Amino acid sequence: MSTLKRISKVYKTAEAIPFDDSSRIIIMSDVHRGDGSKADNFLMNEHLYFSALTHYYNENYTYIEIGDGDELWENKGFPDILATHLKTFLLLAKFSKEGRLSLIYGNHDIVKSKEDFVKNNLYQYFDQKENKYIPLFENIKLHEGLVLRHRVSGHKILLIHGHQASFLD
Repeated sequence: MSTLKRISKVYKTAEAIPFDDSSRIIIMSDVHRGDGSKADNFLMNEHLYFSALTHYYNENYTYIEIGDGDELWENKGFPDILATHLKTFLLLAKFSKEGRLSLIYGNHDIVKSKEDFVKNNLYQYFDQKENKYIPLFENIKLHEGLVLRHRVSGHKILLIHGHQASFLD
């Protein structure tokens, strides 16, 4: 399938998010949260990211992550990533509970395109201190792409990670 056809297919099936001139949206990509090892490229920047994310949360922004939020090529165990960056995930969960979180999967976290993976890893997590499951991103839906649609003009912006244009993935 050609690049144009691959991207067109995503565009035609993408959920639309309405916005207007007063909307507050932050778009991030390629965060690559890892497992805390030397290979975790996010670890050194987590404090800065968390500070920015806290600001955006407090200022009532909607957070859209457009792929590779988690490094699931190098790390096969999502629970390790979650445990390492739990504080960040709990803040993202606050966005989610308020309907202000949308997630697009990328090539490094494409496993999130599988409904079973999302249900088993993102809906809830096991808190060892409490010895019980705690809700995280209950019933979240992951996307291959999203469309921002301006409420007044009707103009649309396609949000994708971009791996659809690569034949290497």
